[in-house]
Amino acid sequence: MGETNSKVAFEICVVTVDFLGSSLGPGINMVMFDNKNSQSPVIALEHIFRNELDYHQAKFTIDLQPWSKPKAFGKLHHIEFWRTDGGSNSTADGGFNVAAWYLDRVIIRDRRFGLTGEWDYFFFPLHDWVVPAAQYVLQDCETFLPQQDPYPDLRQVQLDRRQQLLCFMQRASGLPVEISEVPATELFSYDSRWDIEDVVLELIDRVGLAVDYSSEESWDSLDSIGDLYKRHNITEPLVRRLPMAFQYSISALTSLTSTAFYIPRASHTG
Repeated sequence: MGETNSKVAFEICVVTVDFLGSSLGPGINMVMFDNKNSQSPVIALEHIFRNELDYHQAKFTIDLQPWSKPKAFGKLHHIEFWRTDGGSNSTADGGFNVAAWYLDRVIIRDRRFGLTGEWDYFFFPLHDWVVPAAQYVLQDCETFLPQQDPYPDLRQVQLDRRQQLLCFMQRASGLPVEISEVPATELFSYDSRWDIEDVVLELIDRVGLAVDYSSEESWDSLDSIGDLYKRHNITEPLVRRLPMAFQYSISALTSLTSTAFYIPRASHTG
């Protein structure tokens, strides 16, 4: 988007965790708002992965235009966006047949003031699946307690949507409530789910843990694990470096409060 002979006003980076669809990616419309509630025109980002080698990051630029000049548009405050790839794919029951898309965050860089500009990067986190026919409003580095959310109506809509999507169960009175079954739309794809395995294997190889990691020998004691940290120059967990008396108090507290719990398959439920 934009012409190459114009000055760039903003850079947009869309960071994705998972996408279950074609390589072209979803389409979104986005509106930017400044700290005085002035807004940009609707910015169309169509097929966001079409120029990327994979779907993890997509980058766009917005040219300097009359609306985006510093006197007309101040410091970026929040963004609003919605999907545009669900309108022609409605199902018989009124739903939408679109590819599942998990958006991690949107990063916007203000380039109107040059490389040494006062306002550089703005981070808009979502950490959720983006559904069609839904409006999303995100503030810079957003984190709010429920009672302080500036958009309580949108928050309630999101909670209602999740309540319809998830079914809960309780194995016995007094035990934590669990999800009875993770919906298919909430599961990461197989490739994305196991990205962590590559990271772990790379770490094992880098610090020389391959032999110890694959060993089937039993540990003699917790001190054996401590020796492993020292031998491979790995920082020990904080609890091993606390005063002895405090360690005992932590152990006693853990034995009184710990309960068994079940960890389901990798998923995201918000």
